[in-house]
Amino acid sequence: MLKVSKEIHTNMVVFTLEGSLSGPWVEEADRVCCQAPVNEHSLAVRIDLSNVTFVSNEGMELLERLCANGAEIISSDVLTKSLVEEIQRRRKNA
Repeated sequence: MLKVSKEIHTNMVVFTLEGSLSGPWVEEADRVCCQAPVNEHSLAVRIDLSNVTFVSNEGMELLERLCANGAEIISSDVLTKSLVEEIQRRRKNA
């Protein structure tokens, strides 16, 4: 199961993911994150993985795609922090 929360700030939308980013939840996370409000000032998108417990290969592909499209992926949890570092490393090497 995956819970996605959205907070809208002045210049940024923050999506907080909680649970497992796998199976049908990957598609749901993709749908929700792609609905970020856009106006004439295009809001930045941040995705917080601090409460994610598992990421499947498909989930990893989604996160890499979101990152490639300009989203910032963050985490304060030790488990997912290494995942964020891996995504950033792959992005730099692409």
